[in-house]
Amino acid sequence: MKKTLTVLAMVVATAFSANAQETKTTTEKGGTKGTFLSIGAEAGVPTGTLANTHKLGFGGSAKVGFNVIENGYITLNAGYISFASKSAGPAVGSMNIIPIKAGFRYDFGAFYVEPQLGWTKAKFKGSDNSESSFTWAPNVGVIIADVIDLSARYESFNTDGYKGSHVGFRLAYNFNLGGR
Repeated sequence: MKKTLTVLAMVVATAFSANAQETKTTTEKGGTKGTFLSIGAEAGVPTGTLANTHKLGFGGSAKVGFNVIENGYITLNAGYISFASKSAGPAVGSMNIIPIKAGFRYDFGAFYVEPQLGWTKAKFKGSDNSESSFTWAPNVGVIIADVIDLSARYESFNTDGYKGSHVGFRLAYNFNLGGR
């Protein structure tokens, strides 16, 4: 966990320092070009196997986006979500996941689509084992007033035969880090 937060802090610091001298530019359609940082709260509704053993999950995430084409961004996203166990006993503890994903976000005005691929580290409370696996997440969202990001996604991972999935919701604040 500490290593993941350190890596996330380094990515954020690099994005800030690389764009500190840049200014905001706009496209012909009025959208922002350049780099953004988005920090937000997450909620996850378990589906599939995860829904049998766990309740609603909560956490947070950070995302950095780099404008590469008109209305298109390469994104890097890291987060943390903890799902509470449905069982009161020690059989199945809470599950904590750390997803790290890359994606491509394409804006259609205020609405966007963003397929993401990456890696998830999952750990059950009370277990010494943590598993890592491939993750995929189709994501859709809307940007309100150029700063509020509301999004929803279906996210799936498979760790050592345990298939976990959830419908995730994110409410975030976008910081413009400058144009290109």
